[in-house]
Amino acid sequence: MDIKMRSRGIIKWVIAFGIFTALAVKGAFNGIDLVLTKTISMYANPVSDMIFLPIRVLGDTVVTILLVSAIAIYLSFFVIAGKRHRALALFMAVTFALLLAAGQGLKTVIRKERPPLVFYRGMVKDKAHMAKSFSYPSGHSLRATFLFFVLAMLVNRSRLAEKGKAALRWACYGAIILIGFSSIYLGAHWLSDVMAGSILGYIFFLSLRATEGSEAIPF
Repeated sequence: MDIKMRSRGIIKWVIAFGIFTALAVKGAFNGIDLVLTKTISMYANPVSDMIFLPIRVLGDTVVTILLVSAIAIYLSFFVIAGKRHRALALFMAVTFALLLAAGQGLKTVIRKERPPLVFYRGMVKDKAHMAKSFSYPSGHSLRATFLFFVLAMLVNRSRLAEKGKAALRWACYGAIILIGFSSIYLGAHWLSDVMAGSILGYIFFLSLRATEGSEAIPF
């Protein structure tokens, strides 16, 4: 796949994100957002809380920064498929930094309110932050989507058997879904926030892949 084709793919996703965001700003998803949040809240319970709380932590800013840093160090100093990938490590660090800035910038510009605190089931100490911060796009889904697609790409480059690669790739995709769902379950985000974060995270991943020029892709 050449750079021009990759660029076209990125542009298509950017357009899709722009349309999705425009609809979200106009309130097109408010109905389904509220219905889903209310439905999940009806079935929420302390046992499920203990499951989804640690899952959501995987998308925290500090955790994802540490994981991206660890991957960058690994790519810089260890051999994968016969060579080191220092350029990829650098591109990934720069792309991730831009991703963090873009996510926060969009939240500040769009200023979409989070779900009412009556639905919030996360850490009590975070309630004040939830009350005064904005929700679109979901930072957890944004960071997790980028991180786990990068991991899936690296799995493709490994020398594992194909069955092992497939299992690990689906584990990465499953982590993205679970982290996104945990944000909705815990009342920290609406469904549209999570979808927007995942789309934007995937756009940044595609940008990394295009810049790095690798032929290895997750699927």
